[in-house]
Amino acid sequence: MSLRVVVAQSAMIRTRAMSQRLAALGYDVVAQVTTIREAVDAVSTTEPDAVLFDVHLSDGAGVHGAVSVTRARAGTAALVLSTHPALTDRAARPNWGPVALISANTLDGDLDADVQEIVATARAIADEAVGDAVDDAVQDAVDVAVDTVREIPDNDLPLVDVAVEPTEPEGEQSERSESREVVVERAVAQIVARTRLTPADALKLMEEEADEDGRDILEVAAAILAEADQAA
Repeated sequence: MSLRVVVAQSAMIRTRAMSQRLAALGYDVVAQVTTIREAVDAVSTTEPDAVLFDVHLSDGAGVHGAVSVTRARAGTAALVLSTHPALTDRAARPNWGPVALISANTLDGDLDADVQEIVATARAIADEAVGDAVDDAVQDAVDVAVDTVREIPDNDLPLVDVAVEPTEPEGEQSERSESREVVVERAVAQIVARTRLTPADALKLMEEEADEDGRDILEVAAAILAEADQAA
């Protein structure tokens, strides 16, 4: 039986892209959302095995969302995807029990292994602890991980700060000076790099989001590039 997952990314186009990737790996994507609140609600209604969060969402940090869903439903695993370079070493990644911080640039095989591993960990903790004890187990794991993460050097920018502190959206002035085609191509490249979709599929997702929201595809592309700049 395939694992049930909720995908919570900062924009619907990224949510769809990750959902397609997980579906191709054999997962049952039971909800696609873009906020922490929606993710928590989805956990209550769909009872997934795991939730995959972007590092930043419009209503908070992915880490906070991950802790929220693991507390909302015992046994639920939560994975936060970040482009932070320290996460490229899977053996050194922060693992917080039922919550883990993983690389957004991971290969499909590693992503599958990560989800399977954290789901197994979350289930084991739920089997061993009941009620408040589950909350305590999650909090203890997070406290230990935060201390560990702060020791990871990366240009004096602790990984935990990247994961927890919100960022303010930046303007789109850089995109205005570029041609429409260049901006769209750059946005497609960002999607391909983070989701491993083909350029054609990435462009299709952008066009679908633009149509649904009544926006020009250039606006969608600019938003994707702004998110990439924030994560850099």
